[in-house]
Amino acid sequence: MSQELWIRLIRLLGVRVRLVGFVYPLLMVAVALKSSVPRDHPLIFTSGAVLTLAGALWLTLTARKARSASPGNWINIREELRVVTLILTTLWALLSGFGLYAYPNGDFPIFLLFAILGLLSFGAIVFSPDLNLALIFIHLHILPAIIWSYQVRDRFGLALIFLFAIIWAALYLVSEWSSAHLRHLLLSQIQLESQAEDLRQSREHAKSSSSSRTRFFAMISHQIRTPLNGILGVNDLLLNSQLDSRQAELASLINQSSQRLLHLVNNLLDLFEIDIGKLQLNSVEFDLRHLIEEISSPISIAAAAKGLDWTVRIRREVPSSCCGDPLRVKQVINNLLRNALKFTDRGVISLEVGMADGGHVRCVVEDTGTGIPHQKIATLFDDLKLDYYDTSSLDGAGLSLAISRKLIDLMGGRIGVQSAPGQGSRFWFEIPVIASTSEIRS
Repeated sequence: MSQELWIRLIRLLGVRVRLVGFVYPLLMVAVALKSSVPRDHPLIFTSGAVLTLAGALWLTLTARKARSASPGNWINIREELRVVTLILTTLWALLSGFGLYAYPNGDFPIFLLFAILGLLSFGAIVFSPDLNLALIFIHLHILPAIIWSYQVRDRFGLALIFLFAIIWAALYLVSEWSSAHLRHLLLSQIQLESQAEDLRQSREHAKSSSSSRTRFFAMISHQIRTPLNGILGVNDLLLNSQLDSRQAELASLINQSSQRLLHLVNNLLDLFEIDIGKLQLNSVEFDLRHLIEEISSPISIAAAAKGLDWTVRIRREVPSSCCGDPLRVKQVINNLLRNALKFTDRGVISLEVGMADGGHVRCVVEDTGTGIPHQKIATLFDDLKLDYYDTSSLDGAGLSLAISRKLIDLMGGRIGVQSAPGQGSRFWFEIPVIASTSEIRS
């Protein structure tokens, strides 16, 4: 048996045994009230009462130590528990045997037999964490009853012997089963705790590794963004210089690719900051209608370049002056509109801004593009999923939608989509945007 299992068994014994010792002094009180033993045999009764009380205190103190058993003292505590239990049960066996011998007739022996049976039933369960201790307890208590039954020497005595033999066998089996069951449960608990500790350490290691990777990617993303901004700046100067048509086309391709790469890097940085809890939202007053106009201008140009119709509608109830984070609101709308442009080759792209229940602003981006398969919608806003379902997408990893969801969550809102293949898509989000004081007064 492993040391850890024994320690737990000893602790369990300490919990169970702490009140057992005082059963014996109570039985001595009952003997005094039920019989004439104190008057007939004062020396024996007084000595037995004093020794029983001392043994009960010793057992209680030992049980208290057992409840805090450790690898350094569990063996000594186990032996002390066995010794004090052996002494106390032997003392009671002698006292009960003397009572049955001295008072063989009347109600007193019946009282003692019932007391013995009660102790046996109680002790078989209490001492079952240590099977040897349980067997010592059973044998020492039942022996006086069997001897007294044998002395009766009639059918009643033989019947009692047979009854006590059955009780002894039953208690033995109960103790053995209870002890094995306890050991099985404790072993399972030890294994589960060991597995839980392994899982905890694995989780801590994973969190540490994830944190290290996050810091690494954030640092790399910053390092990439710096030269990218330089490339874009120089490329802008190049585009504004005297270039022939072929050179202008190549410079334009450089600009487009660099812008998309910068957008991806910015998304990565935002995702890392959100995951490590460093992204903070601002709460400033801004003009929501003007913000929509700023978004609409470049989108209309991009839509026209693809031959798409572009519509924007701001409902009358939408406040113009609001308090919130305009940069993040603009980022989410732009992310949804970029996806709509990417996956729409003909038809219409639209943006509608209105009000929802609870004073939330509701934005809806709708397109007539390729649509999204139903099985992809459930994981569409998860991290590291492709935008929509096109695995050849240059943006890759679906960062724009993942970041949009995280930003909306930070704002205390919600985001969703309705779509079907070939029927376009309808992305929407609702966020609490507080109207400014001046807007409320007006």
